[in-house]
Amino acid sequence: MKKNSPADEEQLLHYIDGTLSAPERQALEILLTHDAALKARLEELQAADAWLHNIPLENPSRNFTQQVLSKLDQYPASRQTSFTSWKGIFLLAGMLVAIGITSVLVSAGVFDGVHTSINLNQELPEKFVQRSLPTVDFSGKTMINVIIALNLVLAWLVLDKAVLKPLFQRRMANLH
Repeated sequence: MKKNSPADEEQLLHYIDGTLSAPERQALEILLTHDAALKARLEELQAADAWLHNIPLENPSRNFTQQVLSKLDQYPASRQTSFTSWKGIFLLAGMLVAIGITSVLVSAGVFDGVHTSINLNQELPEKFVQRSLPTVDFSGKTMINVIIALNLVLAWLVLDKAVLKPLFQRRMANLH
């Protein structure tokens, strides 16, 4: 069984709704006489449309809106985020432990022997780059130091947003 195109499906829906122009409707009816799959799909859609029209609509009570609005203040507003100060402290502690371990490994010289270079001329096809590109050298120790610095910046942001800001907001709320 062939699958109907989205355009055919849309035409069938417009046909059922009665929104097709006379020439479009006639062209579709001619197509339906020659395409059994399309005619079967039309019958399915018509049956679904008839079924949906037989379902009674539920009407809310007259004072539904007033009831809902009057109950809005009964329940306290939920917290926007579930990121509590304790979670922030644990996240900060984990980051500091990772930074400490990495710093110890750097000072022990674990990453001193890690050196590599990337020749960009070999990595990029010549059809994309017409001129010679430089070779980039990477030092493992430098890369790890950059990662440590980025982690420290991230740790300061976590400390500020997750620990200090909620703490000071609670203090300000208690003063008022």
